Amino acid sequence: MATAMTGSDGVLVTCTCGVRANVPPRFAGRRFRCRGCGRVQRAGQQRAALRGGTARAQAEPRGGASDRPRSPYAPPKADLTATASARAPGQRDLDYEAHVAAMAIWLRVAGLIGMFGLGAVVLAGVGARVAAWVLPMMVLFGVLAGFFVVGRSLARYRGWARWVAIGLAGLAVLGSVSNVVTVLRASTLLGLAMSLGWNGAQIAVLQSGRCQALFTASYRDLVERDGRKVPYWRSPFLWVPLALIVLSFGLALVGL
Repeated sequence: MATAMTGSDGVLVTCTCGVRANVPPRFAGRRFRCRGCGRVQRAGQQRAALRGGTARAQAEPRGGASDRPRSPYAPPKADLTATASARAPGQRDLDYEAHVAAMAIWLRVAGLIGMFGLGAVVLAGVGARVAAWVLPMMVLFGVLAGFFVVGRSLARYRGWARWVAIGLAGLAVLGSVSNVVTVLRASTLLGLAMSLGWNGAQIAVLQSGRCQALFTASYRDLVERDGRKVPYWRSPFLWVPLALIVLSFGLALVGL
């Protein structure tokens, strides 16, 4: 009986008389005549297949089969290291740009509305005894102006503005919690739920890796070279606050 092993060119078959022969893998299991003794023998098909797989794995270079030249007609290999959310070099992440731009819009809107409102209060109090309110109003005006500056800098992808926006969102959540502790009723609980949803979503987006990639000098240069406008109207961070404001006014009207 012949024994089958694998060689570099195929299945190595050894006859009982000691003569060895290389048989291509496709001939494993077929009959052959020994050129030494003339006996007709059969190469073991299963043993050849099993040992052939092991020997080929051992014979491959350390880099694997990918180191061998590929056929020019073979389909391209898929890049297993790439992910669906990965951004190609030199390509803008317009989705996250839209989120950041929408948050920046609301920060600027809050600052502008607060400054105009404070100015109206000051003008209405002209002639009255408002001397004791001057310093607190100046501080409040500075805070509202800071909201506008943070929003403007956030839209320009300044790193410090991202951290300030995260801190403001956290302070808003703490303020809602304190309102619930002070006055426990349906309106404060609803306000806490809305604050957790809105500010928690802001923190999650601003802390994400994709968002952090926007606040780099190389990405700012890319935006300047590209020149396309940010589609901020596609972000839910633009429309959700508007819906929450309308809901809050509606609840205030019904007295909840």
